[in-house]
Amino acid sequence: MKKVIRMKKPVLLFLTCVFSVALICGLFLIIIMSSMAKTSKKLVSPDSDAFPDDFSIRYEEWIDAGRKNILDTKEGFIQKDLVLDGTAETPYHPSEEVLRMIWAKAVNFGFFSIDSAKLPKNGRIDSKQSVSMSTVSYITITIEMDGQKRTLSANSYTFYFQDRSEDARQFCNFCRFMSDFFENTDEYRALPKAKSGYQ
Repeated sequence: MKKVIRMKKPVLLFLTCVFSVALICGLFLIIIMSSMAKTSKKLVSPDSDAFPDDFSIRYEEWIDAGRKNILDTKEGFIQKDLVLDGTAETPYHPSEEVLRMIWAKAVNFGFFSIDSAKLPKNGRIDSKQSVSMSTVSYITITIEMDGQKRTLSANSYTFYFQDRSEDARQFCNFCRFMSDFFENTDEYRALPKAKSGYQ
C-alpha cells in the first residue's frame, strides 16, 4: 500500500499565496505590455507612400448655421463668418505638402478609428455628470479618400466631456489642430475682420 502524503495547512496556504501572487503579477505584466504597445504606436509621416491621391477635407465650424466658417480642399474655398455682415469667401487650393500634413494629423489623431456614437453631443454623458451652455458651437469634419467618405460631428459639449471619452479626446485634438490651421492660413487672415461677435 502506497503511503499518502498530506501537506500541512501552513504549507498549503503558503503555496496558494505564491500561486496567487504569480498570477496577479502575470496579469499586471500583460496590462503593462499592452499599454506600452498602444503608446508606442508608430506615427504616420506626411511623406509616407500611403498618402491617398484623392485625399480631401471639409472642415466646418459655426454657431449660426447660416454663417459657417468653412475650409474645403475639394471645392477649393475658404469661408469666414463675419457675424453681422454675413460671410466672406476666397479661393483655397493647398499644395500636396499641406494635404499630406493634414492627412498625417488625421491618421495620428485616430480620426478613422473614432466611434461617432461615443462623441457626446448634449449636456449629459452619464447619470452623474451634466452641463448646460447658453451658446453652443458646432464642428463637422468630412474626409474623402480611397473612394470613401467619413463625416464626424461634435459640439461644445464634446469638448467639455473629452476627459471622459477617449473617442471624444481624439476628435477634439484633431479639431483643435484644424481650427488653428484654418485660422492661420493666409487666405483666412486676408479676409475682412468680423465687426462683432457672439455671446
